[in-house]
Amino acid sequence: MQDIGLTSTTSAPMKMHYQNEQIVSADAEPKQQHLVDSKYPHFSPANYLIGIVLHAIESHKNVQISLPSQGEIFVWAHEEVYAANIKTEEFWRAPADQFQVTAIEENAGGLECNSMRPLHELLWSATFHASQGKLIDGCHKFDVVQFKRWPNLTRLPCTPNATRICAALVAHPITIMILRAMLKIDTAEICQIYSAAYIAGVANVLNRKKSETGAATNDESDSVPESSKIERKRGIMDILSLLRIKLGNQRPGY
Repeated sequence: MQDIGLTSTTSAPMKMHYQNEQIVSADAEPKQQHLVDSKYPHFSPANYLIGIVLHAIESHKNVQISLPSQGEIFVWAHEEVYAANIKTEEFWRAPADQFQVTAIEENAGGLECNSMRPLHELLWSATFHASQGKLIDGCHKFDVVQFKRWPNLTRLPCTPNATRICAALVAHPITIMILRAMLKIDTAEICQIYSAAYIAGVANVLNRKKSETGAATNDESDSVPESSKIERKRGIMDILSLLRIKLGNQRPGY
């Protein structure tokens, strides 16, 4: 097995342990604190599968992420594809420290090509399920949001009003608060779709720096232009910086 920083080079899986999200530096996210209220609660990606996936992307590591008896995901970070064998929906919402993360050997054979899916679909799905109606850290209710394109809702988990939400956000830039009043739907639905779109690179946040948004990738093709890859990685870096704060600057051991 390739040595990528595991404590040993055996094939035994390594369990990731995250610190409690309450352990935060004194000056962490000072601008965010006053934005969080009972109608717009937030969640940390470090506490869920999405945090593990984002770390694998940042580290450029190919990994197998497993939850005993519930399923597994194979992430090929370099190729920006993944394959999944998920048996229960609880897999998506399980705490991060319950997953086992194992490095995929450099010369290991992958799954069949027709089982591969673009990595942005995993980013959407993992964020959507972790959200459960909350905003992911890094997003807030004052964001002026416009979708760069229609997400492929036939392949992605979505809410009952996802089509209406996406139609409005594709057509015009708008805030969550105004969209809620306009569509007369639960805030939780909008937060769930926005969080997933933000991490998957679908959402463009117009009132903040371009580097704070994800970049679009192509839903109709597994090939992703190099410019889009670079743009999306810039967007993910801001979420990863929040992850480092939540983890107390301790990196997972894979």
